Parts: sequence; C-alpha cells; structure tokens
Amino acid sequence: MALPSLELFSFLFIFLFFLPHIAFASCAASKCSHGGPQVRFPFTLTNRQGSRCGYPKFGLTCDSVSKQTIITLPSTPGDFFVRGINYRNQIVSIYDTAGTGCLIKRFLDQEISLAGSAFVYTHGDNYTFFNCSPKAEEVLAYYPAISCLSSDDNRVIAVPSNSITSSGPPIPSDLCFLMSKAFVPVDSSPFLPPNVSDWECINIRFQLSWTVPDCRYCELSNKVCRIEDAPSLQIGCFRSPPKGLSSSARTGLIIGLGIPGFVGISGLVMFIMDRMKTSRQDNRTTVELSNTATNEQPSVVTEAGLDAATIESYPKSQLGESVDLPNPDDKVCSICLTEYEVKDILRSIPECNHYFHAICIDQWLKKNSTCPLCRNPPDRE
Repeated sequence: MALPSLELFSFLFIFLFFLPHIAFASCAASKCSHGGPQVRFPFTLTNRQGSRCGYPKFGLTCDSVSKQTIITLPSTPGDFFVRGINYRNQIVSIYDTAGTGCLIKRFLDQEISLAGSAFVYTHGDNYTFFNCSPKAEEVLAYYPAISCLSSDDNRVIAVPSNSITSSGPPIPSDLCFLMSKAFVPVDSSPFLPPNVSDWECINIRFQLSWTVPDCRYCELSNKVCRIEDAPSLQIGCFRSPPKGLSSSARTGLIIGLGIPGFVGISGLVMFIMDRMKTSRQDNRTTVELSNTATNEQPSVVTEAGLDAATIESYPKSQLGESVDLPNPDDKVCSICLTEYEVKDILRSIPECNHYFHAICIDQWLKKNSTCPLCRNPPDRE
C-alpha cells in the first residue's frame, strides 16, 4: 500500500489534534459570579456546561437573584450555597441558604441526609443532646452550651455518644434531660477562626467530600480530569486544551475538518494509527479507579514545623475596603476554604508567594515545614 500524500497526512494531523480540544472547549471552568467558586469537573453548572462535562450527581446551579452557587442534596429539603471547592483534596464547603445561624438544629431534627448523593461527611461524630438547667454548672463548664439552641432558662449541650460514661463529669439526671441523638459533621480542625467554637462553626458551614471520581492524581499533575470512556464512566488525565482559539475558529474547525474529515479519511486514520504509533503518542494517562492506583499516590510525610520567630518573620498584611488581593483570581483561603473579607489578616510565604489567613497558616507552619499548596519547604536560613 502506498504511503499517503503529504497533503492528506497534514489534513489528518490537524483533524486528530484539534478535534478533541474543540469538543472539550465547551467544558471550560465557569462561575456563577466573579467572586464565586470555580466550577469544573466533576461538577457542572446546569445550562452553562454540557452534561458530559461533569460526573453524574455533581450538578450545580446558579441562584438568579444572589448569583450564589447552589448545591442540592436529593434527600434533603431546601438547597445549600457552595462556599468553596477544594479540588485537590476533593472537599466542598457549603452553608444553609436559610441563613438562620442555627444549622445544627437541622441535624438535631435529622432533616439533612446524604442519601442518593455522591458525598460523605468530611468530619463528624454521633452526639447525644441534653437540655440542662443553668444550675448544672459542672457539666456546663465541661461541655459548652450551644448558644442558638439555648436560652436564659436552659442550656443545650452535645456530648459525644461514645464518651458519655468514659470521660467528662456525669450528666445529672435531675438537672439535664435527654433530647435526642444525631450525627453532626463537626469540624475539629485547628484552623478555626479566633473565638469560634466547633458548634459555632457548624452553624456557619460544614464540609462534604467525595471519593468517586478520584481526580487527585490529575490535580497533583496539573492536568485536566474528565470522563474518558462514557459507558463505564472511566476517567483520565488530559493536558489542558490550547488557549487562544476564537469561537469562530472553533466553529470553522468543526465544520471544515470534523464532519468531512471523519467521513472521508476514516480508512486513512486506521492506516496511520497502525504504522506510526511511536510518532503519535497519546497525551493521556489513564487513572484506574482501584486500590492499586490509590496506593501509588505519593505519601504525605509529616515533618516538624517551624519555630515562632521564623513564622512571625513572614510578611503579614490586612485587607482594606477594596479587598485588594495579591492574586485577584484567588479569593479563598485554601486551608479553611473561607473567602477573604475586609480587614482579614493575611500572611504569605516569601519563597513561593502563596498567601493564606494568618491564623490558618500560622497553625499549619507550627506542625508542617512546607507550604500547604506547593509543598515546597520555606528557606530556614
């Protein structure tokens, strides 16, 4: 069989190289508002990105009035606002759209369920709730009262169900009455804002995580994660599509190359693929959703943290009314997943210029000597 002409080969190369990027162009990351979280695979924004751009059960919407990003849990009444999405750790931070400041009551009433969703709670435990008299001073000194459920005449406390009899003072039956038992996703993270207890934090927001699809390898490799095989929902890591193609250029490539090329040179495709595999390597690395792939991920090495003097030497600044950020596109602290606000105190690591809430990065560097984002160790000299 004669080799194809240079013109045909050039046409085939353009067709094979650009068509995957054209198909992927409509799946670019999107936002409901300028300051909202970036939405990309496995999430999709309904009516903005095609269903093939995301993974089943990861659909998000935009609120038409507030422009907030909305997530709906199938078995839970009402919606939730998405405060931030950490794609590298596969965590989404959400808060109640009702804005009552007493989100824990919904867990106490067992209104919130993750059944039918793709998520699990990132943190949490089973708690037993008691309604106590203010006279139960010993118990109230050990278990802080939940302010939004308490009043002048009663104090509501939550005790871990597995430690009622093993730790802490005994619960006096004449002063404390059993209310209910419930699972609560309390975040016991050391990165809570100052003067904010675990219970006050859960009334602000809680975190969910997902394990399928597992795109952490792609994120660490700075590649794009998306579905590779639609029937099996197998995912893969891909290089980012080329930037700079205009809408008209993409349309022209689709019409001029995609349809005629597929019909006219399908036989030539098979010929070239059979004889030139080494020169046309596929730029994809398949991520196998199995325990083997998970075990191959780089392990995290726990290191000693930095001393207080070194941490304090790192630049610190306060955001003004205009909220001028070092990186205007990064509006969320990657440690606590909370958006930066006016008068927030930020601290940066000089070597990589990554910045965070000062209280968050200070706590981190006390236990770790590397940057939470790039994992590069700061210069101690």
